[in-house]
Amino acid sequence: MENNASINIRSLTEDPEGNIWIGTLGNGVFVYKKDSIINLTSNEGLLSDYCYSLISDKKNRIWVTHRGGLSQINTTTLEIKPLQENVGINKSAEFQINSSFIDNKDNLWFGSNQGVVRFNPLLEKKIIIPPILKIKEVSINDKAVSFTEKIVLPPGRYKIKIGFVGIYFKDPKRVKYRYILEGYDENWSDFSTENEVIFYGVSDGNFDFLLEASNGDGVTTKYPVNLRIYIKTPFWKQAWFYFVLIILSILSVIFYIKNREKKLKKENRILEEKVQERTIEVVKQKEEIEKQRDLIESANKDITDSIKYASKIQAAVIPPVNYLEKIFTESFIINQPKAIVSGDFYWLTKIEHKTVVALADCTGHGVPGAFMSMLGVTLLNEIVNHKKITNASEILNQLRKNIIISLRQSHEDTTPSDGMNISLIVIDHAKDELFFAGAFNPLLIVRNNKIITIKADRMPIGIYHQKNIDFTSHKIDLNTGDMIYLYTDGYPDQFGGEDDRKFTTRQFKSLLLDIHQKPMTVQKIVLENTMEKWMNGTEQIDDITVMGIRM
Repeated sequence: MENNASINIRSLTEDPEGNIWIGTLGNGVFVYKKDSIINLTSNEGLLSDYCYSLISDKKNRIWVTHRGGLSQINTTTLEIKPLQENVGINKSAEFQINSSFIDNKDNLWFGSNQGVVRFNPLLEKKIIIPPILKIKEVSINDKAVSFTEKIVLPPGRYKIKIGFVGIYFKDPKRVKYRYILEGYDENWSDFSTENEVIFYGVSDGNFDFLLEASNGDGVTTKYPVNLRIYIKTPFWKQAWFYFVLIILSILSVIFYIKNREKKLKKENRILEEKVQERTIEVVKQKEEIEKQRDLIESANKDITDSIKYASKIQAAVIPPVNYLEKIFTESFIINQPKAIVSGDFYWLTKIEHKTVVALADCTGHGVPGAFMSMLGVTLLNEIVNHKKITNASEILNQLRKNIIISLRQSHEDTTPSDGMNISLIVIDHAKDELFFAGAFNPLLIVRNNKIITIKADRMPIGIYHQKNIDFTSHKIDLNTGDMIYLYTDGYPDQFGGEDDRKFTTRQFKSLLLDIHQKPMTVQKIVLENTMEKWMNGTEQIDDITVMGIRM
């Protein structure tokens, strides 16, 4: 048992079916039956949990001795019957441990402190007379009421308590009862020794309370005791009340319809007069709206044409794709602006045996981002092509300094700062070396089927609270076949898919790892098709730029 450190076993026996029975001091009786162990205690009806001896008879019963009496267990049903004063055993009798015996005449012998007790189970007769049963009290809402065969109550909800008694002189404690309130209960209750029952919330209807009793030998009353209870139906549940409600409802609907028709006719007349007045105003407003619409369409066309022309200027400033392919024969660029013009840009140039490549994401997108991108391209041309600076970190230091000067940024300005995130690489073709510096945007290198992430500095190209910190330059020795990827956050941050969530950097890296060995044109098509399928009609939230270069 879970709550006992040990079990004090005092007796063992075997029944005719081969089941093993174990008697304990304090834990009742255990039976090993059909590969299972069952524990019977005083909760199941044993006279006591202290069992001194066990013995089996020929009528499939186990006899258990206790202090002050016996317990009889049916080995088939496990029904327990206590034997004490009802068979002439004094409560002060104390049976001895393992002092039970069955002789050749089937007499059971038990040793006790008051001598030897002999009992012949074959002579035990089953009492076939059921208990005398009667209902002794009925209370309605905690008030006792007189009753005969029927109780009639006015409409309402009631708490009904019924007390009853079964007279059985041989063993009054073993009288059990079961009952049903037809119309309230669906099934008979289980037999129990409780001699009263309470029904809550009983409302209108006819109810029959049926009661049966069983003696200690399982003999039940032949005819149940019956008490009828009738709770009158309230007037609002009766047929005539529903009929009156239907008539009143019909009359109300007719009255409402007639009254509504009268009001509608009056409102229609007023509405027609207002419509005539409004028609003249609407015609005038329509003419005015059409004039404004034409002005707006003309203005929109001018703005759109200007933006389209701006996109041509931006495209002219940014190096063409064939220049990228001329320097790197195996390369691709994906540039998908959110609007007509883009806040993302790429830039590259070649000075002697070094190639400088940058890919940036400017603050905002559309026209503001495009202005910032053109400023970035102009400054990069000044720093690299004119000043001949090819150190990766120094290029970003100079670019940040020039951006702050150009935009007149200061630490005292509390408004959001304009600037850009950028990844920049310098490739030394003579030494097969690559130098990387980045502002938020990292560099990805795929080598030997593994992705190497070169992290960028966590500061922007623009005003920064720690203005004297230089950007970090990372040196990487290049191997033939290395695949280099530069990208902005537009691709991994795009929402889509079945759950409308971000594509994520992890999924982006996994995709690059899957396609890095494919030809560059194939890689570009796969990246574009994957994003188109991911978006599936979802609005693009940012500019998307991805560059791939195979060394």
